[in-house]
Amino acid sequence: MIISAINKIFTSAQLNYSSGSYLSALSNFQAAKSSFSTLKDFNGVRKASECIAECYVKLNRFTDAISTYRELLVQLENEGSGSIGCLFELSKVLVANKDYEEGLDFLNLCLEKQESWSPEKKKNGDRVLKREVEEVKKLIEEVEGILGGITLDGLLESPRVSPRESDAAFVALETPEKITKRVGPLKDYAPPSMVTATSELEFVSKKQFTKIKKRPSPKAQSETSAKKNVNWAENHKLRNKIRELKEENKSTLSENEGLKKELGNAKKLVEQLRKVVDRQKKELVRRSVVGFTPT
Repeated sequence: MIISAINKIFTSAQLNYSSGSYLSALSNFQAAKSSFSTLKDFNGVRKASECIAECYVKLNRFTDAISTYRELLVQLENEGSGSIGCLFELSKVLVANKDYEEGLDFLNLCLEKQESWSPEKKKNGDRVLKREVEEVKKLIEEVEGILGGITLDGLLESPRVSPRESDAAFVALETPEKITKRVGPLKDYAPPSMVTATSELEFVSKKQFTKIKKRPSPKAQSETSAKKNVNWAENHKLRNKIRELKEENKSTLSENEGLKKELGNAKKLVEQLRKVVDRQKKELVRRSVVGFTPT
């Protein structure tokens, strides 16, 4: 009666897994494993553990899956049962979790346990190792592609206003013409937004100058004093814009430092992956030369 109830739970968990309800399946498999353990049905515990690990993989909980496979591996070794399948699944999850070196080490161990396999199975095992090496190669190419598209030199040479250029512009602030004469055209070193803003500012200042020029003044301001008023308003707006650019420049320098660290870590990862692939290549060559001796 109890065994029948446990089997119903296990069957329900399998149906949940097949329908994609991995959380429900995980809960039911865990309940079944606990019941099998109480009954000391180690075969049932093993099957439930395998299903639990598969649920963890589907839920992208690779750390939990690795822990489950390790426990299952210990159980199989203690029972003297075949553990090659468990080793292979563990190695795949390690690779998925980016533990490439340990994953491929377990693959090697898996292949070394082939002594009881037929020659055909050994051949298939070598094919599995080659496929894993190709996956690591592909990842190396992807990381190198990222590094090739964004380099540190390119990042540090991005067209931003440097503090020195901003200060020069601030000193030459009487008119836009003087700014251009002192530090060069804005389009040569400033972001497009700054160039657009400056063009709009020049248009507004001309319009404002026209209004001031035509507006009657009780003190009968001369044309020179009107120009000075326009330049003052224009300079005030430019000062605000340059302050914004300085803040933007500080933010950009901070971002560049963060990207520099990330790219440095990516380069280290590429070097590690290269070493892993080279080692597996040598292993494949050794296996192809030495071969396996069936028991």
